[in-house]
Amino acid sequence: MFGLFGLGVGLAFNSDSAASLASISITLFGFVGNVFMPLSGTMLAIAHYTPMYGYAALARWPITEGALISGGSDSIWLVAANVAAWALAFGVLVRFGVLRSRRRR
Repeated sequence: MFGLFGLGVGLAFNSDSAASLASISITLFGFVGNVFMPLSGTMLAIAHYTPMYGYAALARWPITEGALISGGSDSIWLVAANVAAWALAFGVLVRFGVLRSRRRR
């Protein structure tokens, strides 16, 4: 999924800014996506819709079985749907980038 993200950013922006934009975005996705520290409340509600949340929740699933530190739990189907939806969104970004690059030739 994040390979598609990197490819999409590389196709959408020039090479000078694409690498820095992709790395900054991944770091931001990690902080907002409940990867580096446990979130709760409104921030956790926002984190459910970020691309890194699904991957982090799937990585923790064998140990926590979806339990969250702040209470409650995640459904495995919602976590998998998060990953699938973001993979589809990044795939669409790549498709538009490829079409745009072919029009320039």
